[in-house]
Amino acid sequence: MRNYRKDGTQFWNEVVLQPLRNAEGRITHFVGFHRDVTERERSGLIRAPGRPSWLREDRLSGLYSRAYFEELLQHDWQVGAREARTLTLMVFDIDQLGSYNETYGRAAGDACIRRVAGVIGGAFRRGADVVARWEGGRIVALVRNADPSSIKSFAAAVAHKVLGQHIHHPRSTLQKFVSVSIGAAHRSPAAGDGPDALVQAAMKALARAKDERGEARVAVMAVGEID
Repeated sequence: MRNYRKDGTQFWNEVVLQPLRNAEGRITHFVGFHRDVTERERSGLIRAPGRPSWLREDRLSGLYSRAYFEELLQHDWQVGAREARTLTLMVFDIDQLGSYNETYGRAAGDACIRRVAGVIGGAFRRGADVVARWEGGRIVALVRNADPSSIKSFAAAVAHKVLGQHIHHPRSTLQKFVSVSIGAAHRSPAAGDGPDALVQAAMKALARAKDERGEARVAVMAVGEID
């Protein structure tokens, strides 16, 4: 919906309404979720026709689903090629999630993913940023026109926020609390090219970050650095 702020400036407001039912199945209330999507609407993004909201959302984390993320990545890649925009893909991976599940059980592991996803999602405040769960405890974020020199410091700040949640992980060989490793890659899309190289570069950077030590394991690379 087109909306206006108190100062008269226009913005686009995405509204999702969800019904709440009682034990008998009757609808008793509606909950509304609002999101400022001005920057994305200005870029000409058209939501996937006929795709219901439950297919766009990852139910475990509350973030976008991988399938929807890949659609948006493909679209943003095309827009970036036309408008010479730089795209940055960041991959966050919960360290040693398997041993966490073995210690506390799968339900606790899912709760851990939800909590970490909330911290990471909350770090991306622009309407144009897209955050989704890729698989397992791996979360991805797509950022437009980020300053390459600031990517590593921003990622490290997010890593410290996750560590600051103090989610106890007694079997971790890295920290006594749940931590994340982060890989990031940036690229200015070119006509006729595709986003797969960006994904591969970000995953390769993540593998590098896993080999590092310290509270914030972050690796950043440009797509051209991929072997």
